[in-house]
Amino acid sequence: MRIRDVRLRLPFRFGAVTLTEATEAFARVRVTLRDGRRAWGEAAEMLAPKWFDEDPARDAAAGFATAAEPDWASMRELAA
Repeated sequence: MRIRDVRLRLPFRFGAVTLTEATEAFARVRVTLRDGRRAWGEAAEMLAPKWFDEDPARDAAAGFATAAEPDWASMRELAA
């Protein structure tokens, strides 16, 4: 898996927060089945928070990173 920082072509609003750049995870896998057939697969996903709230204090109280302050360091550790 690889990750890269990307700048969005257009700003995207998450409630009270505007996202202009994010980190993208990219994975490529090769699968070999028992009968010998092989295939490649690829997927990419933006690592922007999938949750947000108009009140960032509520997300922080619940133990979630807020859309304003995502925990990119933890995401990078998982990708390494």
